[in-house]
Amino acid sequence: MNYSRIAARHATRSSCPSSLSEFVYGVRSVQAEASRCSNRQRWWTGARVAFAGLLALTAFDWKAQAEDADRFRSYLHWRVGEFAPAWGVMDLRGISFGANLDRHWSVELALDAWQLDFDAFGESLGEVQVVTLAPQARFRVPMWKDRLVPYLVAGVGGSWMQFNDRTLAGIGHEIDAEGVSFSATAGAGLDLFLADNIAFNVEGKYVWCGPISTTIDGQKRDWEGSSFLATLGLRIYFDENDPKPLLTKSGALRPGRFYFGTQAGFSVLTDGDWVAGAKVVPKLNALGDTLNLNYTLSLGCDFGEHLGLELAVAHTEYSIFLAGRGTVGEYSMYSAMPMLRLRFPSASGRWVPYLLAGAGISYGEFNDVKPNGADLNIVAKGLYPALAVGGGVDYFIARNVSFNFESRWRYAWNHKIEVPGGLSGRGDLSELQFTIGFRAYLFEFGKKQ
Repeated sequence: MNYSRIAARHATRSSCPSSLSEFVYGVRSVQAEASRCSNRQRWWTGARVAFAGLLALTAFDWKAQAEDADRFRSYLHWRVGEFAPAWGVMDLRGISFGANLDRHWSVELALDAWQLDFDAFGESLGEVQVVTLAPQARFRVPMWKDRLVPYLVAGVGGSWMQFNDRTLAGIGHEIDAEGVSFSATAGAGLDLFLADNIAFNVEGKYVWCGPISTTIDGQKRDWEGSSFLATLGLRIYFDENDPKPLLTKSGALRPGRFYFGTQAGFSVLTDGDWVAGAKVVPKLNALGDTLNLNYTLSLGCDFGEHLGLELAVAHTEYSIFLAGRGTVGEYSMYSAMPMLRLRFPSASGRWVPYLLAGAGISYGEFNDVKPNGADLNIVAKGLYPALAVGGGVDYFIARNVSFNFESRWRYAWNHKIEVPGGLSGRGDLSELQFTIGFRAYLFEFGKKQ
């Protein structure tokens, strides 16, 4: 769009088990890993399909102002690549902060994180977390009345890699795989503008990571985490080409408004005592040995001044600790909950505090067996009831974009665990979640007052 047209508008060590035991538990590891991947795929595939369907629906609500601009505009680019395990890239997430300088050129600082299998001796010994931070330049070519913007992207930065989540095949091996190196990126993407400050994004880029020196049982070898990253996401600009009034408390335009939201932050256990002799505890990578990572995706709708409804899908993961054994593995918890939001807009419409509450289901699953649990056949998987209550505040930077801080208390009960040797039972688990994120309002409907 020409500016003139809008000027007026983790890792541990252990002794090796016996050969027979190693074979048996190796088979169990393969089965458990297949089950884990399958279930994770089901949960996050559902969220991705809903997200893609919503974005497709917004195509029927495009307005004339849904277009790029040729002026300086800063933005946030959020992206995920949960489908990337098809070629070995797992748990892919990224975020960039940048700005368009003119009609064609943009600069940004891109942070990407993903996991890869750490292979040796013909099998995976664990996973490696790869994190890259790179200044990037984008060359954009707006077309189709500036609504469709293909681009090329490239940059140079640094990478950090760390071994974690040792598999059963890695038990008995002394592994040191951690280091920093250079990185370089090159790729292409496509922005499809849904509003003049929100674009649906598809991006693919190859990230070259320089090798790091690793050691397995005293033998040195180089390892590098170069990967192809394919993502879907949203690019959110911090201002509009044609600014529209905020929805205010009085004298307001109050239609129904449909949104997509995402949040990330930390969770703190308020009750981790599972059954006698077993409890969940923060993972090794928890911040301050207390704060576990937590992620949430949401689809929702605001109705009028006060009422809102959303479907929130959240994920967090803890370690399982057994008395006399220590940490034996990890326990993933997913939840899907319809949530009621009661909103209290300020007079200006800029700040919107809210309360929320809901109930739904929680899915728990034991995975990533640790050396201390290699000889146990732990069973802990199932669907359980859950509820959540909390509150937060939205800060609207534009009529259709808000950033938020939110706190929730989530409670799930009747989680079951069975451990050979008589330890079994059901228990309740709860946590406090603290997150920051955004809501992108993709379209409005209904009569305006």
